[in-house]
Amino acid sequence: MGGVIYIGTKRIGIPNKTNEMPIFASNFDTEIKNEVKITMTTWDIATYNFNLIIKCKLTDGAKEEWQKKTFEAILKGYYNQLAEYNQSIAEAKASGIQIIDSNPLFYRQIEQNVLRQNCISYLLDHSTNPNNYKQFGLPMYDTNATFTNFQVNLDKKMDDYGSFAKFMEQAFEWNLMSYNFYPYYWANKDEWKDLY
Repeated sequence: MGGVIYIGTKRIGIPNKTNEMPIFASNFDTEIKNEVKITMTTWDIATYNFNLIIKCKLTDGAKEEWQKKTFEAILKGYYNQLAEYNQSIAEAKASGIQIIDSNPLFYRQIEQNVLRQNCISYLLDHSTNPNNYKQFGLPMYDTNATFTNFQVNLDKKMDDYGSFAKFMEQAFEWNLMSYNFYPYYWANKDEWKDLY
C-alpha cells in the first residue's frame, strides 16, 4: 500500500507497508495565498485519515498591503466625518445660530489657571490680591520704570521669591485638578437673573 499527498505544489510520499502515517514537517518555498489545495492519491488502502496543521507567517508584502488599506480606510472615514461636520456648521450658520470657532480646551485651561491662582492666593493669606509678592519686601521692579529704563532687581529677595514661586508651582499636581461649577442658585440672589 502507499500513496501521495499534494499540499499546494509540494509532493509528500506515503511509504509502503506502514501501519501508521508518519509525521511530516515541511516548509514551503513558495508563497501560498488565500487557500491551500490538498490532493491525496492512494492505492491498496482500505481506510485512512490524516490531520493537516498549517502555521502561517505574514509576508512583508501582505503587511504593507494591509497597512495601505487600513490607512486609506482611516482617511476615508476622516474625510466623511469632516464633510458631515462642515455641512452641519453650514446648516447652523444658515439658520442663524452663532458658531464660535475655538478650541473648548482653551477655555478649560483659562479656568484652571484662574482657579490655580486663587488657590495659591488663599494658601498665602486668604486674599485674591495678585500682589502677594509684597510679603517678600519686593517690588521686583521699579514701578516708575519705562520701556527704556526697565530692569528687574536681581538680589536675594528676588531669589527667595523665585524659589517660592517654583515651590508653589511644583509642590502641587495642578495638572490633576478636579473641580465642579455649581448652579446659579448658590450665588447672590440679586445675580440670579443674569446668571440664569
